[in-house]
Formats: sequence, structure tokens, C-alpha cells
Amino acid sequence: MKILLINPNTTKRITDSLVVQAQEAVGTTAQIVGMTAQTGPAIIRSAEDNRVAEESMIEMATTLAAGYDAIVLGVSMDTALQSVRSRVPLPVVGMTEGGLLTACLLGQRVGCLTLGSHMVPMYEQLSTNYGLATRVVKWHAPNIAAAYEVGPNPEIVEALVQECQILTEGYGVDVIVLCAAVLSGYGPWLAPRVHVPVVDAIQAAALQAVSLARLGTL
Repeated sequence: MKILLINPNTTKRITDSLVVQAQEAVGTTAQIVGMTAQTGPAIIRSAEDNRVAEESMIEMATTLAAGYDAIVLGVSMDTALQSVRSRVPLPVVGMTEGGLLTACLLGQRVGCLTLGSHMVPMYEQLSTNYGLATRVVKWHAPNIAAAYEVGPNPEIVEALVQECQILTEGYGVDVIVLCAAVLSGYGPWLAPRVHVPVVDAIQAAALQAVSLARLGTL
């Protein structure tokens, strides 16, 4: 089985990191192949960036889908998810969608950790679009610039532990989703110190893509 993971921004380092985490999750069940946009924003930091990235996502998905069993969107905004689904004859799973749906199986009060406080309204709209507004009790998006550097970074781990404590103690969440693409891979560092399940969104999405592809062959 082959799963296509598409990053609609131009930062290949992020794509490579997502592929590593997704491959770790699915093991030998599937091969994860990552593709990075050649044009567009380096990082999605605004609604306009997301709009530009939609064009890359749709183009890449429609031109590269042949030969794959499913597609995973390697971007926390789930950029162009519905548009891609309507254009390709494959299961398509958004990274954040996969993380949120998995979290709903693990707890009742979902907390989401991402980056960039100005992006919170866009993420809240995702919760609403997925029918999960009442289950996602808090989108927490601290401004940690160093998180965009190569990680996992021990100093970032300390900062993330504190942010997770805000979610659990301040908002009573009983499961946390690491939604930002650059936070993928921090789960094993956080799990021993955060006393609720921690879901890596890209790993959850990859596993769901494999499941959906298998269902299609039954």
C-alpha cells in the first residue's frame, strides 16, 4: 500500500518530518511518500497563505494521485480538503481532521495545541466544519518561534509541557491533539509528563488513511 502525503507549503524539512512520523505510525503496512509544493508560502501563517496553498494542494493531488491508495494532507489547516476529495477517487484524510476524530475516541473534552494565536479563528472554524465544536473545548496557540526550527528541541519540550498543563488544568481537557505540523514528533517527549493522551495529528491521519484504503478493498 502507498500513501501520498502532500505538504502544500514549500518547506521540505516539514514534509520530511511528517513522513517520518507517519511512517512510524503505519510501520510496514504502507509506504508513505511525501511531496512538497514548489511554489507558494514557506509556512501558512494567514488566510491568504492558505488560499494560495489551496491551489498547490489541488494541483498536486490531482496530478500525483495515480498509483496511490490514499492521500494525507500534511498541513494543519487541512487545506483544500473537500476540494481534493471531490476530485480524486481515493480516500483523503486531513491531518487535523484525523487528529480530532481520533481524539474523540479517547476523551470527551478535546484540547488542541498549535502555533500562532492569530490563527485560532481559522482552526475554530475547522472544528465547526467537522461538527466537533462542542467536543473541542480549546484551541491553544502560543507564539513559540523556535518551534519552527529543527526539532524536537528540549527547550521547546519544556514550553509545550507548560502549554499542555494550561489545557488540562485551565480547561479540563482529557485528550490533547498536536495539530501544528512542526509539533509532529513531540508526542513521545510529552507523553510521560502530560497525564492525558497526546495525539500526533499526522500519525492519526496516516493510520486512518490506511484503514480507509483497506475498507475500500473489502
